[in-house]
Amino acid sequence: MIAHGEEMKFMVFKVVAALSMILSTISLQALDNIRYYSPDRIFSVLLPSDWKQTEKENRFAIESSNENVSVNGSAYQKEKSSLQNFANIRWDLIKNSLPFYKQIKTPYSFDLPGMKAVAAEYAGTWPGDKRLTYYFVVCAQSGDKYISLSFTMAPEEFSKNIQYYKTLSRSLQFEKEGSP
Repeated sequence: MIAHGEEMKFMVFKVVAALSMILSTISLQALDNIRYYSPDRIFSVLLPSDWKQTEKENRFAIESSNENVSVNGSAYQKEKSSLQNFANIRWDLIKNSLPFYKQIKTPYSFDLPGMKAVAAEYAGTWPGDKRLTYYFVVCAQSGDKYISLSFTMAPEEFSKNIQYYKTLSRSLQFEKEGSP
């Protein structure tokens, strides 16, 4: 039997745990986020409403209002493939095209509603730049369609807000049945 003081502590713990769960499920839209769409309207993701979509050769490119974070994405369609194959191609592309980025966290399963997904984290300094940047990349699959979504940011932004960017990534969704 739990003593009265212990029973009260347990009750407070349960209330705090319940409140934490409720607060963590507050809609991202309630936090002044809007849905940004890829130029071809194949996919979208919720991001802060004061961020701006930039024109980059018909690619999905968003920049934070303070220019501390950039988000890029692209969609692909590939029959008879797998998420692991798509992700491996993406990781190899980073390794070969952006060799200054080193993986700081090996690829891991990433919870994404309605899709299978994996993510990886990188750090590196662009040639000619003195500033270290972090690169968080999500690869997602729904059927024969795939999305690559990446966030690039400064180390202090990464350490302070990576959980927030992971939450934003979880709003990623396909918008139509058409081909990417």
